[in-house]
Amino acid sequence: MSDFTEQTLRQKLASLSNHSNSIQTTSSWLLNNHNNREIIIRVWIKTVKKETKGSKVVNLLYVANDVSQNARKSCPQFKDDFFPAIESAFRHCCEIKASKEVEIAIGKLIAIWKDRQIFSSSQCKRLQEVHQQMKLSKSFPSPASKDNGKNSTPGQFIVEEAKKNAQDVLLSLKRLQNPPSTEREIRVQLSKYPDNISCPEKLQSVQNSEEAKALLIQNEEALPMLEDYVKRLKDETKERETLEINLNLLIQNVRMSIEHHEKLCREVKRKEDRIKADLLEMGILEKIAEIEHEISRTQKNKATEYHLGLLKAKLAKYRQQLLEPTGKGGAKGEGFDVMKSGDARVAMVGFPSVGKSTLLSSMTSTHSEAAGYEFTTLTCIPGVISYNGANIQLLDLPGIIEGASQGKGRGRQVISVAKTADLILMMLDAGKSDQQKMLLERELEAVGIRLNKKPPNIYVRQKKVGGVKFTNTVPLTHCNEKLIMTVLHEYKIFNADVIFREDCTVDEFIDVIQGNRVYMTCLYVYNKVDQISIEEIDRLARMPHHVVISCEMNLNMDYLLEKIWQYLALVRVYTKKPGNAPDLGPEDGIILRGGATIEHCCHALHRSIAAQLRYAIVWGTSTKFSPQRVGLHHKLDHEDVIQIVKK
Repeated sequence: MSDFTEQTLRQKLASLSNHSNSIQTTSSWLLNNHNNREIIIRVWIKTVKKETKGSKVVNLLYVANDVSQNARKSCPQFKDDFFPAIESAFRHCCEIKASKEVEIAIGKLIAIWKDRQIFSSSQCKRLQEVHQQMKLSKSFPSPASKDNGKNSTPGQFIVEEAKKNAQDVLLSLKRLQNPPSTEREIRVQLSKYPDNISCPEKLQSVQNSEEAKALLIQNEEALPMLEDYVKRLKDETKERETLEINLNLLIQNVRMSIEHHEKLCREVKRKEDRIKADLLEMGILEKIAEIEHEISRTQKNKATEYHLGLLKAKLAKYRQQLLEPTGKGGAKGEGFDVMKSGDARVAMVGFPSVGKSTLLSSMTSTHSEAAGYEFTTLTCIPGVISYNGANIQLLDLPGIIEGASQGKGRGRQVISVAKTADLILMMLDAGKSDQQKMLLERELEAVGIRLNKKPPNIYVRQKKVGGVKFTNTVPLTHCNEKLIMTVLHEYKIFNADVIFREDCTVDEFIDVIQGNRVYMTCLYVYNKVDQISIEEIDRLARMPHHVVISCEMNLNMDYLLEKIWQYLALVRVYTKKPGNAPDLGPEDGIILRGGATIEHCCHALHRSIAAQLRYAIVWGTSTKFSPQRVGLHHKLDHEDVIQIVKK
């Protein structure tokens, strides 16, 4: 016997052939090394799962069969340890839909083990269930089978199998209508015989040969009847086992059929909802196009202002329906799941290939893939800018295209993320015309984002009765009471109080009625200025809310950071303990929003401090003199120093 090593074992399993001598020789070698059975079983199952040829898998299964049969006497523990690996191998063959050769071999092995009682009946039953699953999975039509002209579907096959199982169950139940175990006559007949027949221990009570002869005659009479009865009981037991298998298969097929049909129902419902949403969206898009065309060809004068106001109200309503479908079944697209972090959020919006990813990589430690082709970035990539002690989250969004407000090019997802930002960086290519800026502004305007504007000072409150009461505190030049009434009636508002505190247009009034407009600051960043003339750079730089940079040459990046800080309107304040100098380190300080008060500062430190505050002492530009004792509602400026005094 050669020395056992794992390498030798792998070589022997790899060199197996379908000859009986090869299988028996390998089996004997494995039995002789049964002390290493854990290694043998582990290597055997790994070899089975790695093997792709059906004939090789069959040879490995036959080796396991020979080992299991011969180990009953020499090493029963080897057989018991081998069963889990055999069951795992069977399940693996079922999952990968092994060849017909493997399926037939597994069926033969299960029959042999059941007949020779190599494994227990429960273990054989588990293997039979796996074998049956293998048959079912092999019967499903594959994608290739459709090309071969097979029209059957998995659902139809499952139903047919369930019908066959039901017929088998009915036949078994019919055969078990009058089973031997319930025959009363033979039980009565057997009970008439003396106890000596059924209890061998009572043979000791036989006194003489005459009693022995009489007992022998009775045994000879009862023996044929008992043999026939035992045989019929055995057949009944087999029939009941068959019935149990058929019932389990029937239950399994019924469950599979239910799952299959539920899946089909969900798929049909999803397609139906998608079709409804598409039809609704197509209808809304057509109406929007018609209204826009009507507005463009209508002259703007006193006679048409009511007609235009009505059209604009309808246009706003349809755009709202397009963004937020009222139906429950609207298909939901994949969004950008980006957690909001840091002290502020800045979103970069722009057309493809304008330098958004390059800017993110240069201003943060995050790398965003940049290339010379469009749509390099397909999802939202966040980065963090550290400036003045604040952590500003910078989002690199995919490039949007014309029609993004209507859902083209994942435009809705991009714009929905942009709505959550505190500042929008509109990235523009300095080498292209100003048309790109107008297109982007129009797309953002269509979804309710108002750039560098303040909310109109209009008060609208709906009520139940009383009609519409209109009041204006300033002279109106863009609209009048009749136009306001027309717009309100279009929105089915017939009772409301309306107060104009400034001269606003009808579009701004519609924004107030909609109530979902987002007013955001925007910084227009022109990239690639190294490719244009100095006169053009000067023209762009002098425009309001504009910054010119070059990401490739790292030009004007510091000024962009200053502008981002300015437009975010963040303030940094420092704290001071009584009797100590203030903490003015680069990592110290509290970042607050512009216009923050002492109360906001207390909440930033701890939520319980505001309730315990007696007063605060402030040094800085927010006070009339330094230091100054202030209360909760004192507004803070940048780089103020605060000392909190509790009650």
